[in-house]
Amino acid sequence: MRAKATPHDPVVQCGESGLSARELDDRVDRLARGLLSLGVQPGDRVGILLPTSMPYVELIFACSRAGLVQVPLNAFLKGDFLRHQLVDSGAAVLVTDADGLGVARSILDGTSVKHVLDVATDIDGLRRRSGQEPLPKLTSSDVAVLMYTSGTTGLPKACMLSHAYQINVARAYHEAEWVATGERVYTALPLYHAAGQLTALMTALYAGGAVAFPSRFRASRFMADAAEYGATMVIGVMAMAMAILATAEDGDPPHGAVAKAIWVPLDAANQDAFSRRFGCRVTAEGYGQSEATAICLNPFDSRVRRPGTMGRPTSFVEVTVVDDNDAEVPAGEIGEVVVRPRVPGAIFSGYWNKPEETLKAFRNLWYHTGDYGRRHEDGFFTFVDRKKDAMRRRGENVSSIELERAITGHPAVLEAAVHAVPSNLGEDDIKACLVVTDEPVDLDELFDYFKNNLPYFAIPRYIELCKELPKNGVGRVLKHKLRAQGVTDTTVDLEALGLAVAKADRRRDARGN
Repeated sequence: MRAKATPHDPVVQCGESGLSARELDDRVDRLARGLLSLGVQPGDRVGILLPTSMPYVELIFACSRAGLVQVPLNAFLKGDFLRHQLVDSGAAVLVTDADGLGVARSILDGTSVKHVLDVATDIDGLRRRSGQEPLPKLTSSDVAVLMYTSGTTGLPKACMLSHAYQINVARAYHEAEWVATGERVYTALPLYHAAGQLTALMTALYAGGAVAFPSRFRASRFMADAAEYGATMVIGVMAMAMAILATAEDGDPPHGAVAKAIWVPLDAANQDAFSRRFGCRVTAEGYGQSEATAICLNPFDSRVRRPGTMGRPTSFVEVTVVDDNDAEVPAGEIGEVVVRPRVPGAIFSGYWNKPEETLKAFRNLWYHTGDYGRRHEDGFFTFVDRKKDAMRRRGENVSSIELERAITGHPAVLEAAVHAVPSNLGEDDIKACLVVTDEPVDLDELFDYFKNNLPYFAIPRYIELCKELPKNGVGRVLKHKLRAQGVTDTTVDLEALGLAVAKADRRRDARGN
């Protein structure tokens, strides 16, 4: 245990606040007993509605030590979105701050919350009142966390994550040397998300290293701040890397000051651009979900790289690709990615209070990810699309991922999200929701770009110009919200404007001319 073996090692920093291994262990122990002094029992749920902070880190471990089930709540939740997760989880305790109290008060009636704790005033009080409350004996299969899915395809479900799951995820990332022994990690990933809790925090501590979270993500200062902290690596999502690359270079740290960077799912060209600019090794070949955070990873120092893929399966899971009848498809063909554990606790334990959803997800002894992918002969896997986001038009399957990538190649398009809408001809029509530059968009010119760069069957019929796309806390577009809007009064119907591909153009496209 770090607190005994290397008690003075700095292990975690949030903003300007940092703790050594012994300090963290002591604060966690007193907080765990203080929580139990409220009269809650092992197995009760504790909702945490906070931004990343040191108290959040302490609560993560204190809940586990007390046998309480931690429920991380997106810090930006409010209204019915927050109420759903509090009611669904049956949380007995809610820990939040002044902002959270402001949004939570009006929705607590009818929930199971008995104790509302203000992190600024009540957490220290719990430590002081903690006494000799006995800590429970736990097993590795006990549920440690209810982690809500991102809700990109519907109402969020709570994944039951065991103590074994937390350790196995950390082991998988450490085994792949994404976080090597003694690593100093710098990340702005939020602690209410699996990536922040598991990929960053848990893995850094498991690997005998340390982790630092800035008080907020600042693209112009991120790499310089990481270097000042002494980070050996940074980790985050693609949007963060792209924001950093868009900043001026005069604030950059010395070339090579940070040795490596992980940005999932950054494309190969921007991996190379990031590496050249900052002098660090970069990878993005990984794949996971809240249900199974470490499905595929490519070892960081592997000689075999396949940028653009998800990497290879970790040693903890078995992965394949199947058709709609759950028969394995040949290498190279598209099907649904399915997973099953090789060791206990390698994936989630099911959906909280949703036995039917759990059975559906674990059909034929495989967990069905809901993602389309390809398995390659060399063992690598490639992500194709979310199954619910894939579209079928004119007898052809259309990948939303590939279509969005192609559309954002237009210089006026900053962001794109496409989804299916019902067609009078059967199958789907396609709607593209676009965030564009300040310059007025010429629809004729945009359509010409579509015609020259997209197969005819993938050309959107509908266009919606948006100020912004609805997203969750880690930047994933909430497609179900866009689908719910459908075709609105502000939606442009290109076909109604006479902007459609003629039959002759379709034939030329089919011949590749």
